[in-house]
Amino acid sequence: MRRSVLIALAGLALIAACSKQTQTATSSDLKSAGRSLDRAVTDVAHDPALKGAGADARKLGQEAATDLRHAGQQAKSATQGAADDTKHAAHRATDG
Repeated sequence: MRRSVLIALAGLALIAACSKQTQTATSSDLKSAGRSLDRAVTDVAHDPALKGAGADARKLGQEAATDLRHAGQQAKSATQGAADDTKHAAHRATDG
């Protein structure tokens, strides 16, 4: 955090030390870069391909959740079956 503040202050000091023409050009360049960045972010936010990819990711997530629930149910059933088998074997061992 301190480093970024020091860098920003150094940048301001350099700009202040420059001529008015250089300051104006630098300011114009920074504003232009900001507008370009705004346009790029807007383009990405409204890109249909990215929106489609988001929908695909949601669908894959839902399918994975369904598969995991199903696998969990199968594991639960198998565990209950094994517990029942063990219980019956223990009763048979104590009876016989």
